[in-house]
Amino acid sequence: MEIKWFKIRLWTKKFPEEDKDKIEKIEEEDVKYKKLLSEFSWKDFKKTVNLVIQARVFILKFLKIVVNSFNLELFKVHIILGLTSPADTASTLGCMWGAASIFNTHPKFHFNASPDFRRERIDGNLVLMFNIQLLKPIAAFIWLLTKKPVLLLLWNLRKY
Repeated sequence: MEIKWFKIRLWTKKFPEEDKDKIEKIEEEDVKYKKLLSEFSWKDFKKTVNLVIQARVFILKFLKIVVNSFNLELFKVHIILGLTSPADTASTLGCMWGAASIFNTHPKFHFNASPDFRRERIDGNLVLMFNIQLLKPIAAFIWLLTKKPVLLLLWNLRKY
C-alpha cells in the first residue's frame, strides 16, 4: 500500500510484514540491553551517589526556592456524603467536621461537609487558586547550573 501526492511517495507499507525484520529488531534490542547492563557497574553507582551527596545543598536550595514561588490564594472544599446507614454518615461527618475545625482556622482554607441521609452518595467540589512566580525558579535553575557539583552530577547522569 502506498500513499502518493503529486507522484511523490509519502508512505509505503507491505502487507503482511515479514517476520524476519521483527526478529532482527528484537535481537538488536536484546543486544543493546545486555550492553547497557554490562556498562553499569557498582563503581559508577557509588560515584553517582557521591556526586548527589556533594550537590544536595544546592539542589535543596533550588527546591526551596521553587516551593516558595507558589503562593496559595484559596483552598475551598465542599463535600456531600451519604452512606448506607445514617449512623455511619453521622459518625464519618463528625470526624470530618472535627478536621474542618482545625483547617478552617487558616483564612485561606474553607472546608465544609454536609450529610445526605436519604441516599448513598459522595459528591463535592474543590476550588484551588494559587499564584506562581516564574522568575524565581528560572533564576534559581540558572544559578543551580553554575555550581560545579551539580554540573558534575549532570555529566555523570548522562551515562544512564
